[in-house]
Amino acid sequence: MIDSQLLLLARADDEVTNRNDPFTKVHSTTEQKGLTFNAEYTGEVFGNLSGGLKKGATYEGLLKLSLQLDLTKPVGWNGAIIYGSMLYPHGEGITDRYTGDFNRLSNIDAYDGSLES
Repeated sequence: MIDSQLLLLARADDEVTNRNDPFTKVHSTTEQKGLTFNAEYTGEVFGNLSGGLKKGATYEGLLKLSLQLDLTKPVGWNGAIIYGSMLYPHGEGITDRYTGDFNRLSNIDAYDGSLES
């Protein structure tokens, strides 16, 4: 009984926090109009402590942005969606500079620059 009351209080607190958050307000307003924007960032640090080409560490990251437009709401075309995404990998992976292995150690390792789809 006490656990369920604490859970309800925590949910109520989250709802109040979300209502006051400007990002949540903008995001929910745009979604109501059929526009959904997502951003995701992944960062990694790898280190080579022994073996390979030389010792050292490196950082790399991947920014993924996506935009989806549901055409049902703005123009009344049911089921029509326009979607676009962009990947922006950056940083130097550990493979080329430190380990010299044949298989990339990171699953986000790529050439620096943006890739659109």
